[in-house]
Amino acid sequence: ILHIPSALGYGSRGKGEIPPNADLDFDIQILAIGSHAWARLNVSSVRSPGDGTNFPGLGDTVYIHFNGTVASTGKQFDSTRARGKPFRFAVGMDQVDIGMDFGIQKLSLGERAILNVPSELAYGERGVGPIPPNSDLRFDMELVALERRRTDCFDEDCPRPLPAGPADVPSSALAFHPSQPGMSDSASPALVFSTEAPSLALGSSHARDSTSVVVTQVSPGDGKTFPQEGEFVFVHYTGSLSSNGKVFDSSRKGPKPFSLQFGENAGLIQGWIQGMRGMSLGERAILHIPSALGYGSRGKGEIPPNADLDFDIQILAIGSNAWARLNVSLVLSPGDGTIFPGLGDTVYLHFNGTLAATGKHFASVWSRGKPFRFAVGMDQVDCGMDFGIRLFSLGERAILNMPSEMAYGELGAGPVPPNADLRFELELVALERRRTDCFDEDCPRPPPPGLAEVPRSALTSPPA
Repeated sequence: ILHIPSALGYGSRGKGEIPPNADLDFDIQILAIGSHAWARLNVSSVRSPGDGTNFPGLGDTVYIHFNGTVASTGKQFDSTRARGKPFRFAVGMDQVDIGMDFGIQKLSLGERAILNVPSELAYGERGVGPIPPNSDLRFDMELVALERRRTDCFDEDCPRPLPAGPADVPSSALAFHPSQPGMSDSASPALVFSTEAPSLALGSSHARDSTSVVVTQVSPGDGKTFPQEGEFVFVHYTGSLSSNGKVFDSSRKGPKPFSLQFGENAGLIQGWIQGMRGMSLGERAILHIPSALGYGSRGKGEIPPNADLDFDIQILAIGSNAWARLNVSLVLSPGDGTIFPGLGDTVYLHFNGTLAATGKHFASVWSRGKPFRFAVGMDQVDCGMDFGIRLFSLGERAILNMPSEMAYGELGAGPVPPNADLRFELELVALERRRTDCFDEDCPRPPPPGLAEVPRSALTSPPA
């Protein structure tokens, strides 16, 4: 805040609403200087690298695709991809908000990345339409093409820039085309972003420099639910050395996904934090992590010093939200529609489990006479059952479809073969709410999972 005496303001003359001889206070924040913008305007992950050479500058006209979401909720508010044409604007010509104007200057031609825009550089305290006040924004943005500003004229003598809005890319524009086998350098550049899933074979370095994570998408997520600071996230991952593809760790070799608390203070390497910030629920991607954002000069276990790393990661659940392939496809008998299990509740359920591909039966609680009991979110059952039961209201009987990644995965178990999707006919018989008169360690431990009678204190659905 600048406290300005009248003599250094508008003095004895005043101005508009400012009376003569008025001392003034100005609350000022510097958001950009020259071509440099505030650090909170940044690229958090690179999904597809650009040419690394052609960056937009003042007066250039850019053609971009983007999906815009509210950072705190993941809710999408705009998408050029849904409209089919890229968005065009002239850089530094006051045609877009300041965050977009400076943010696009961070991307090279052809690059697709996550651009984080602080509210101060977007719609600020007022918000607009579906964007609430004081909302930070996240853009999945691709610089499709650009036209350099005219250099054969000067200021007023040059034609006015074209208006901002959806537009086709002119043939004269610069467009990025990664080299392909059998294609000459003079071949016409393709302007279409390829969404074809890349090979999962790891072992080549894609990081563009020592401070950036390159994200190669294997399969898309929901595009709206992203990890937030402090949230619990469930993932499967396989880690390998970029130099030779040697696998040094994998959650897929175990019976359960890896769970973590996302954020700067969660003990994760910086490469995971950077890369996963731009991954949405269900997405599978390969994070190409330079050594500086991994284990650096110290290494760790089978990871030698100064090793670049590749992590094949899929996000299976974020907070209380699970991947869409874990779903209910048929309700056989509705529940009360009001009471759903939550973290720490103890549930009692009946189920028949079958292999989705063959219909072969592998487990049944009904045949054993007692319901199966477990505490939700307490790591007592596989990830699919833990999140799947939260889709059921009290008394509901329905078909729960469970992807192999959230069940027994690549290992399989007993009569369940590797990579088998499962189907459960499941009924939520009863539940007990978690204790609210104690906190964490002061509360009694939840009962162990297994067959159990329903206690009288439990909530049950009244008979129809």
